[in-house]
Amino acid sequence: MEAAILDPKIADRLGHDEQVIRTDILSNEFWNQLIGLQTLLQPFLSVIISLEANEAKLSHVFSDFWWLLKQTDRPGILEQEVTRVILSRWKFLHKPVMTIAAIVDVSLPEVRRITFAQLHSHSMLQEVSSWLKSNYGDMNAAKIFAVLVKLCNKTQPFNDVFVMENSKLLDPIDWWKTFFHEKYPEVVDMVAKVLSISASSGPSERNFSTHGLIHTKLRNRLGNERVQKLVFMNWNLKLQLQNQEIDCIQFFDGLSDDEEE
Repeated sequence: MEAAILDPKIADRLGHDEQVIRTDILSNEFWNQLIGLQTLLQPFLSVIISLEANEAKLSHVFSDFWWLLKQTDRPGILEQEVTRVILSRWKFLHKPVMTIAAIVDVSLPEVRRITFAQLHSHSMLQEVSSWLKSNYGDMNAAKIFAVLVKLCNKTQPFNDVFVMENSKLLDPIDWWKTFFHEKYPEVVDMVAKVLSISASSGPSERNFSTHGLIHTKLRNRLGNERVQKLVFMNWNLKLQLQNQEIDCIQFFDGLSDDEEE
């Protein structure tokens, strides 16, 4: 970097600002600030990668937002400005269904789960109850709301050790259907819908790309039904290969050195 800055050709391009830029780039303060900026932006990259993944659910939007807010909650003018921007964007994009999805997604890590205190402190209860009333009617909304409160407070039946341990092993929708399809049918129906919504348009855009690779100009006589089947097979083959690769890695990781030899 120092050699590049001292290059006469680069100095000519920089003009009158050359000395200022050279001094800044060659100073330790500049690089310390750059490292600080990188540290500040790293959580944003993690969230973007997380939300663009095929398996990202709507519930991840809410949990990732609050996690991101905690990562930037530090003293400093830049950090305060970043926090202000995050809150502003969240106010623009937030919908009550995101909060509901985060509540019912029992696969979220404990540190990212919503507590009843959080709902109260951020005045989300009114938003959630209004959304439930508009979509399920007063009677069913009251039943669903009561279940959500029990889940947040971890009261019966959500304090059963066996039931909650299975939430770590089963898909969230399967977990609700397995343990509560008879007791809370309205909630199970809602969970199946809200947790089937992806966090971003990334997965659907990748699906369109697969359509384009299959339904080409040379294969333009393929019917819609056949194209859909080929895309379905393409994605499921990828998933199967991924699972086989994971199984192989886990198998070899489980072997001792003697067994591998």
